[in-house]
Amino acid sequence: MREPPAQPGCRDTVPPPDRQRVMHRDQVQVDKQCQFILKTRCSSTTTTPVIVDPAQKPFKRRRSLINWAFWKGSNPNLHSSSTNLSSPAPGYLFGQSLSTICWDNSLPKPVMDMLVFLYNEGPFTRGIFRRSAGARACRELRDRLDSGAQDVPLSREHVFIIAAVFKDFLRNIPGSLLCSDLYEQWMDVMEEAESEEAEEEEQAQDITR
Repeated sequence: MREPPAQPGCRDTVPPPDRQRVMHRDQVQVDKQCQFILKTRCSSTTTTPVIVDPAQKPFKRRRSLINWAFWKGSNPNLHSSSTNLSSPAPGYLFGQSLSTICWDNSLPKPVMDMLVFLYNEGPFTRGIFRRSAGARACRELRDRLDSGAQDVPLSREHVFIIAAVFKDFLRNIPGSLLCSDLYEQWMDVMEEAESEEAEEEEQAQDITR
């Protein structure tokens, strides 16, 4: 039997298989498409971005080399702020003025022993005053020296420990190593040395002429 021919003007209610595949593919492509939704966000405060130049280095004020040796004794507030809070109270050696611990213009024996040790080992040790040492070992050696003992064996200690303890001794001298009371005299000595160098240069130039 043959199907009756379709009447003109009538549309098929069921699409052919090829058309179904095309419609299904179009629907899948639509579903796979990314959709972006733009929404306005209200902000109560507006911030202005700060532009920082990475090539620009922070400004750091350099301290004068001439005044470096006197800066601790010139400002008591600065001295107190730079002191370690965990440092012990002044004992026999550390934290005492030179006029108190020096008799007949001679240094105490523990200080001389450290100087002799550093004199012998320092020239052969690289970075002797720059490299750090163990905090516990330095504290133990400092306590023994600060107890008033005169014969503390230093040969068993590491050179960096002795260097660190010696720096700690210099750092805790009240009024700094170069007495801040004699600041004007120290400056006069430096000016005299500069004038002498200028005279020597002039004499050398006269000889060469």
